[in-house]
Formats: sequence, C-alpha cells, structure tokens
Amino acid sequence: MYTYNIVHFYFINVIKINCFKKHISLSKIKELLKEDRNIVFIGNKVYDFTNFDHPGNFNAFVNRLGKDVSVDYNFHGKKSKKIWKTYFIGYQKN
Repeated sequence: MYTYNIVHFYFINVIKINCFKKHISLSKIKELLKEDRNIVFIGNKVYDFTNFDHPGNFNAFVNRLGKDVSVDYNFHGKKSKKIWKTYFIGYQKN
C-alpha cells in the first residue's frame, strides 16, 4: 500500500503539472519578447527565464532569446535541467 501511495502521488502531480500548461501562440510569444521577457524554446516547449540569474552571466541568454536552445539545454546536467522545468510556461501553438 505504501508503494501505491507514492506512485499515485507521483502520477497525480505529473498530471496536474502537465494539464495546466497552456498553448502559447506565436503572436503572444512575440508580444512577450517585446516586453523584454527572456523567452526561449526547446522544441515546442516555451520557457521564460526573465527572473532567472544565470550563474555564468546574463549574456548566456542575449543571443538566444526567441530561439530554440536545445543544444544549450543538452549541455546542462540533471541538476540544471530540473531548474529549467520551473521556468516552463507552456507549449508553442502552431
């Protein structure tokens, strides 16, 4: 029964996290970028790093805003990838 509760808790939380993420239109993404938001993509996932202080420096984002940063994401380790998840705001709507 203990294992069931852990598994049940995990799946309920994953469902909650994924169900409430929205689809963001390209026009909305352009609007956010005009508002000086630090928006980047990994595939169709949209991330907003506006309130994130990069340990290296801010220049890590400057040339990548509004672009796919899959290569940069894959450069990071597991610990850093967990941080990325907290800045996920939705999926790009085609």
